[in-house]
Amino acid sequence: MLSNPTNSPEDVKVFSDASSSWGGGALCFPKWFAFKWLPALESTSIQVKELIPVVMAAALFGRSWKGKLVVFSVDNEAVVYILNKTHSRESHLMYLIRLLVFYAAHFDFWFRAEHIRGKSNSLADVLSRDNINYFLSQAPHFHPQPLSVPPSLLLLVALDKEWTSTSWMELFRNTLQPA
Repeated sequence: MLSNPTNSPEDVKVFSDASSSWGGGALCFPKWFAFKWLPALESTSIQVKELIPVVMAAALFGRSWKGKLVVFSVDNEAVVYILNKTHSRESHLMYLIRLLVFYAAHFDFWFRAEHIRGKSNSLADVLSRDNINYFLSQAPHFHPQPLSVPPSLLLLVALDKEWTSTSWMELFRNTLQPA
């Protein structure tokens, strides 16, 4: 599930980023999204913040990735390592990796991560800083409106436990519904 034996032209590229202050965002041509941190996430580590838009991209774009290898381009080397190993000792990072693997299994896609220099990740960077007008001026071929981020998805990525609780399962199920 985590690595595709072939590297076909059907592969998908996703660029994501997170800012420590405002929020995060991701783009997968021609769609994109941006979101503001919930108060519960404002003081969390930058690694958690960088992984959240990756997981959210899987939830929001995943149904169109069936059978494809998805390459997540991330400008944080520690997060690239965690994504490729699908493991972390930090509980919230591991929680997010599990969510990503759940989405990959549900939507039937493979994934890997690659490091991208921050300067080369400028479109995702402006999304993570709520500079939507600049993004649209630099990316005219992308949809003019972002994908809506459901509140249930924001709540789901903010948690780091309760795997078997009814409320967690309901939140997860809600994120699987088409927008």
